[in-house]
Amino acid sequence: MIASVIADSVKVNGDAPLSIGVSGAWGVGKSSTLELLAAELKEIDPEPIVVRFEPWRHQKQDNVRAAFAECIANAIIDNEGIDDTIKSKAKSIVKRANWMRIAGYGLGGALTLATGVPLTGIVSRGVDTFAGMTDGDITEDDVAATKQFAKNGSSQIANLFDGDDEVAQSPYENIEKICEEFGDTLKSMDRRLIVLVDDLDRCLPETTIEALEAMRLYFFVPKTVFVIAADEEMLRLAVRKHFEVAGQTLDEQHLQSYYDKLIQLPFRLPSLSEADVVVYMTMLIVGQQPKIDDERRVEVSEELCQKLGQTWKGSRITRTAIMKTVDPDEIESDFENRIAMIERLAPRLVESRQIGGNPRLIKRFMNSLAVRRSLATKLGIPNETSESVLAKVLLLQRCGEPAMVKELEIDVLNSVDGKSNLLMQLEGNPVEPTASEVEVDPGGDVKDTEVATPIKNLDVSELWKSPFAKEWVKMPPDLAGVDLRAAIHVSRGADQVFSHAVKLSPESSELLEALIAQPSMADGLNNEIQEIQSEEAATIMGALIDKMVSCNQPDLRDWMNCCIAFSDIHTSQQTLLVSSLSKIGADRWEPAHAVALLNKPYTQQLSIELAGKLPPEHPALRVFAKQA
Repeated sequence: MIASVIADSVKVNGDAPLSIGVSGAWGVGKSSTLELLAAELKEIDPEPIVVRFEPWRHQKQDNVRAAFAECIANAIIDNEGIDDTIKSKAKSIVKRANWMRIAGYGLGGALTLATGVPLTGIVSRGVDTFAGMTDGDITEDDVAATKQFAKNGSSQIANLFDGDDEVAQSPYENIEKICEEFGDTLKSMDRRLIVLVDDLDRCLPETTIEALEAMRLYFFVPKTVFVIAADEEMLRLAVRKHFEVAGQTLDEQHLQSYYDKLIQLPFRLPSLSEADVVVYMTMLIVGQQPKIDDERRVEVSEELCQKLGQTWKGSRITRTAIMKTVDPDEIESDFENRIAMIERLAPRLVESRQIGGNPRLIKRFMNSLAVRRSLATKLGIPNETSESVLAKVLLLQRCGEPAMVKELEIDVLNSVDGKSNLLMQLEGNPVEPTASEVEVDPGGDVKDTEVATPIKNLDVSELWKSPFAKEWVKMPPDLAGVDLRAAIHVSRGADQVFSHAVKLSPESSELLEALIAQPSMADGLNNEIQEIQSEEAATIMGALIDKMVSCNQPDLRDWMNCCIAFSDIHTSQQTLLVSSLSKIGADRWEPAHAVALLNKPYTQQLSIELAGKLPPEHPALRVFAKQA
C-alpha cells in the first residue's frame, strides 16, 4: 500500500525534483517496498527511467560519487527509447566519472577499477618501480623503469578517455560539469529519472556520508526523483560519527535538521500488526500449495488485503474468513490446520521483543519451521510430533530466554519417555471456560479461552512466570503428554541444514557450516573468511549472531569470538555486531567477554551502549572503563 502511495506522489509531482525517504528497522520490508514501487512506476506515462543503486557494493572498492554518476548515465545509455544525441551526453558523464576515480585513487587503483587490469599487471609494475626508487639505492635502471612506467600510464589514461582531454580537470570542476551535463541530458529527454537507493544503512559511516553527499548534488535537478530506503537511526549514527571525526558534536535537533534537508517526503514502515502477520504468514502457506498458480495467488492476496483494509473498524482476519478465499479443491488437506496454527503464533510473534512483527524474522521463523518439518518427515518421526508441536518448540527457542529452553531440554532428555515433568506442572489441569471467558469476534468465530492452573503457585523457576512463558504454556497444543525428544532432535540439526536453503554460494555455505560446527576455530579460517563476497557476508554474520544470542552460557565466549573474528575481516558487519552485543542480557556478560572486545574500532561505542543497559558496577563495564 505504501508503494502505491509513493507512486501516486511521484505522479502528481510533475517534473519538479523530489526526494523521498522510506525508513524502518532492519527486515521491515524496505527493499520489498522498492520492488513494488518499481512495478507501480511502470504504469506512469511516459514511463520513467528507473535506476537502482546500492552504495554498499562500492565501499572500499570504488569512488561512490563516480559509481553513482556512472550508474545513472549507464541507465540512460542502455535505454532503447533514448536517441543517440542524448546517449552521447550520458557517455561524457561516464568519462568524467572515470576521471574522478583517477583523482580519488591515484593512477594504479583507478586504472584497475576503470580498465579491469588486475594488480598483477600495470599496478604491480608500478609498485615494483616505486620500490626500486625508494630502496635507498637508485640505479640508472630504476630511473629508466620509472620513465617507461609513466609513459605506459599516460597511454592507459589516454585510451581510457578516448583522447578527450577536457575531462581531465580538477575533481571540483568535474563534479560541477557532471551536474551540468546531467541537467542538460534530462532536459533533452521527455521522461523522468527515478533513482531507488537501497541498503544505504549497510554502509560504513564514511561511505554513507559520501553517498548522501553524492545524491545531494542532483537533488535540485528537474525531472529527478530519489527514493532512499534506509533505517533512519543508522543514518543518524553515520552523520553523528562523521561530524565527531571532524571534531564536532551534533545534538538531536541538528541531526533531525540534516535529515530533513535530505528528505522532502518521509515514509516510515511500521512493524506488522497481528492482522498483518496473519495475512503475511497465510500467503507464505498459500505459496506452498502446488495447485495454486501465480494468478490465483494474486487473487487470494488481493482478497485478503481488502479484508486487511477493514481491520481499522475492529474486525479480525479469522480462520473462517481466510478459508473463504480459497477453494477446497486447490488446497492440501492440512491447510486449515496450518491456518489455525498461524492464528495461535501471530500474537506471540508480534509481542515478542526478539521478532516484534518483523517480516524478515517471521519469514526466517517459517523457513526454520519448514526445515524442521522436512527433517521430521525424512527421519520417520512419529505423527504426534506435528507441525504445531514443532512450531511451539521453535517459538520458545526463538522468543524465550535461553535458560528456559535449556531447562526444558534437560527435563525432556532426562525423562524415560521424553515427556516433560516441567510442562506437566505448568500446564496443570485446564478447566471448562465460564460464560465470561467465551469471546465472539466480529467475524462470528467463537474463541474459547482456557484457564490453566496459575503458574505462580507451581514449583518452577522464575523464568517460567514471565508474561511470555504464561502465554506460551496456554497456547495449544498442550505438550505435557507429548514425547518431545524428536522435536528437540530436529531443532539441533535444522540450523545447519537451513544454511543450504539460504542463497549462498557453495563456498560460503561450506564456510558457514564449518563455523557453526566449530565456532572456536574461526581464527583458523581467516583465509576462507576473506574470500567471502561482501554481499554474502551479511547473511553469514546474521546466522552467526543468531547462534551467539541463543547459545547456552558456556558456549557464549566461543560464539562471541567467532563473530568478532568474522567482523574483524568484514568490517561492514561491525555495526550489526555492536547492536547485537548490546542486547545480550546483563546476567550473561562476563569480564572475559569484555576483554575479547577491547581495542576494537567499536569498543567505545559498545561500552556506551552497554552503560545504559548494565548495572553501573557490572564487571564487564569495569573492564571497558580500564581501557578508557
